[in-house]
Amino acid sequence: MLRGDTISDGCKTNSLTFRLNLRIIINGKKKLDCCNGEFARRTATNESKLYYDKSKATLAAKCHLNHTITTALLLTPKIIPMITIPIIQIMDLSCHVCLSLADKSLYVVQDIYQMNYPRTRCEIKSGPIQKLIDGLSLVESMVNSIQDLQEEYCRVGSEEIKNMIMKKKKESCVAED
Repeated sequence: MLRGDTISDGCKTNSLTFRLNLRIIINGKKKLDCCNGEFARRTATNESKLYYDKSKATLAAKCHLNHTITTALLLTPKIIPMITIPIIQIMDLSCHVCLSLADKSLYVVQDIYQMNYPRTRCEIKSGPIQKLIDGLSLVESMVNSIQDLQEEYCRVGSEEIKNMIMKKKKESCVAED
């Protein structure tokens, strides 16, 4: 996890030079950004900041989603709509978790979960801590699914290559007959 105004390689490649406050990176064979986020203090919370941060995080998530799809060599078209990149936007004491979905050049950003940090002792006792845990568990499950996807669809082992070659040979033999 990186925090504190960092730029991902995917964003640099696409000439997006804005910095993100939070990046969660899977460090497998290749580094893969799988979540990003923006934070704002109470004094900096306004509508302009909200939409600017959301657009930065969304564009970065789009870059990460495109990178995930293009590096997953064995990915089937049915799997693509199931890939989600979580976006965390925290302003003041409220936290929104969004995700973007792709389906053939269609990107959707949805507000899928909202949680508030408790401010008083009474609020702590009333249960928002469990809602925070549930929200962070949701982000964790999305990150884990991206990691599973990377492990399953990005690896082309010798057995898969051998099967592809054998399939190609069978197709050419059938075509010659």
